[in-house]
Amino acid sequence: MNLAQALKLKNRLAGELVRKQQILERENARRNDSVSKIDREAVWNEVVELSDKLGELKGRITRA
Repeated sequence: MNLAQALKLKNRLAGELVRKQQILERENARRNDSVSKIDREAVWNEVVELSDKLGELKGRITRA
């Protein structure tokens, strides 16, 4: 993977992370009596996973 590809991947991961965080914020702001079709725990796990991937990729970009 060259530097340009790594930067594109970093931007894609960062955008995906922001979208997942927005979903989590929106779903956590719901009232308790409102039914949610989103599994907040699964979204949280995706946020953590994306964050880890993004951190690892940024480290590899810095070393390159």
